Parts: sequence; C-alpha cells; structure tokens
Amino acid sequence: MHHEGDLEGAWDAYCERLRLLGRSVLSSPVAAGDLARAEGVRYLARLTAKSLVQSFDFADPADPRLFRGNDDVWQWGGPNIDNVYLGARIDGRWTYRLRGSVAGQPGVILQVLGVPAPADPVAVRIDRNLVELADDEGVVDLVLGPDVGDSGIVLPADARQLLLREYVPSLEVPRARFTIERLEAPVAPPPLAVSDVAGSLDASARWLEHHVPFWQTYTAGRRAEVGDNRIDRPDPGSGMGSTGIMYSAGFFALEADQGLLVTVDEPAAPYWAMQLYTLGWYEGIDASGRQSSLNHTQAHVDGDGRIRFVVAATDPGVPNWLDTGGHAEGMMHFRALGCISSPDASATVVQLEQLRAALPDDHPHVTADDRADAIRLRRRLGQHRFVN
Repeated sequence: MHHEGDLEGAWDAYCERLRLLGRSVLSSPVAAGDLARAEGVRYLARLTAKSLVQSFDFADPADPRLFRGNDDVWQWGGPNIDNVYLGARIDGRWTYRLRGSVAGQPGVILQVLGVPAPADPVAVRIDRNLVELADDEGVVDLVLGPDVGDSGIVLPADARQLLLREYVPSLEVPRARFTIERLEAPVAPPPLAVSDVAGSLDASARWLEHHVPFWQTYTAGRRAEVGDNRIDRPDPGSGMGSTGIMYSAGFFALEADQGLLVTVDEPAAPYWAMQLYTLGWYEGIDASGRQSSLNHTQAHVDGDGRIRFVVAATDPGVPNWLDTGGHAEGMMHFRALGCISSPDASATVVQLEQLRAALPDDHPHVTADDRADAIRLRRRLGQHRFVN
C-alpha cells in the first residue's frame, strides 16, 4: 500500500499490476502457440499505452477533448476498421456543444454512457444517428446538457462518456472534424499534483484489469453460443453495441486446405461490412495490411443479390477473400448500419480446390496484381481515416 505522496510506491504498484496482467495474458487458454502469445503481449502493450494517455490527458469532463481510442493500432472490444471512434469525458451536470460536418458519411453514431453495473456493463443511455440531427448541408451543431429541452440532447444525471462512431468506408468519404467544448466558463486546471499522478496510474490499471479479461470471456461465450464455422443471423445491437446497427457474429476453425464460404443477402443499408478478429484479444486481423475486412464499397455482390465471402489462409483468387493472417481459428462480424430487416446469413466449409464449384459461374477471378492494388488502396485508406 502506498501513501498519497509516495510516487515511487504508486509507480511500483502500477508496474506490479501490469506484471500480473502480463502473466494472465500469457497463461490464458487463448494464448496457444507463438502467434497468439506474441499478439497477446502486443495487445496488452497497446492497451496500456491507450489507457495511460486516456487516464492522464483525456479524463477531465470540465475540459473535454475528443480522443481517438480505437483505431488500427489501439483496439479493444472488436472495433470496426471503417469507424473512427472518438470519445470525451463528460459530466451530466454540465452543458456541452458538439460541432462537425457529417456530409457524405453514411452515418455517425452518437452514444452517451452512464455508470456501468454488472448487469449493464456498457451503460448506454443515449443512442442516436447524427445524420438525423444535422441540417440540410450535413452540419451538426448540437448542445448536450441537463436543461437543453427540445433544442438539444438531455444528458442523464450519470452521464460520464460521449462516444462517436464516424463511418469512413472509402477515400471519397470525408472526416467529420468534430469539436467539443463545455459551455460553462472555462477555468484553468490547478498544477499537477502527486495525487493526480497516482490517481491516473490507478485508473489506467483498473481499466486494464477490467477489459483484458472481459473480452476474453465475452468472445469465448459467444463462440460457445454460435459454434465453429457458423454465423448467426444479424440482429440490432443492444447493451454491447448500437441499436442502429445490425450485428452478426461468427467463428471459423479451418485446416490449411479449407475455406469458409459465408453467404449474406445484400442488406438494404447505407453501409455494411464483414471483418475478421482474433480470439480473446478481439483485435481486427491487420485490417490495413491484409484484406481481412470488406465493406459495401469494396466487396463484390453476385448477380443474385448475395455477397459471398471466403475466409481462408491462402488467396483463393476470388474478390471477397478474407485473409486469416496465419490464424486457424478466429471470429468474424457482419455489420449493417440503418438496416430495417435482418438479411439471411449462412456458412459452409469447403475444400479450396472445390471452391469454384460452390460459386456462381460468373463469380469473378482476381489476379495477384489485382490483390496488390487492393492492399495499396487499403493502406491509403487507413491513413485517410487515422492520420489526416
């Protein structure tokens, strides 16, 4: 136990908690084999960096600043590679102004989170699509607070976090460039105190101690529900996601010469996508460097209105190949934004040498040069989302 003024003790305690988390990662059933172990340690290192920055520099609701806490590097909770996830700490007692432009975006989900509870771990209090709240030119100028009436969004008393999901599926879709400010008169924060540092270290450790085991338990539970080489029917998110999004979860467990043919009816939606994830760590499988995800601007739809994805370790020469990145087992999500009816979805294991017989006669062939061009475009798109 360290005292409030004991920085050495606070730092040593933090490092000890990290050491124990590292041991828990490496001893996890998920960490079977060198690839999963290496990814597990990288996952913990990435989340540690995220939680430290978040706890030290983006934790003051009196001075809210939008923080990109989920991207192609910092990943937790199965993020969608096509989303730019932004968050800001808020307080239900105060009033905030959010501004940006959603023109050209298929949607931007705004959520306000409250205080979580065991039966309500995410505590979504408000769940809205900002496209519906923008003016005719796509401009969002929104006030959030306890007494805003019909002119804005009324914050619940326990409001503690604002979350935004921008959808940037292609180079043609611009960023919204959101800003947030608290409308009460700004007050300069006091100089940094020893207790502030100790508190931030403790907040970082508590965040890690919750999330690292939580997502391992969640993905294992979903796998038990859905089963291997299966995909469930998309349903609106509730509790863990957004009610404006249809989600479908699936799992693959394949031999090197096998592929999983996943067939989904094209949904009537402004955005849809399929993405692969690691088990336990719940990270996207190198979605910028590998074709491990495809959205509605990238995927091929067959003439019968069905999307046929092929999950496989090696390139089968089809447009909708999803690269497992060396993983024999993993998770997948199909998502559809603003979808009214749930599309049919199914999965079948096929021998790769017999794959063509399972596809329509006019299903395209993709060359190595085509694939290389697609990867170059993915890398450019990653920088468009997360750098510019």
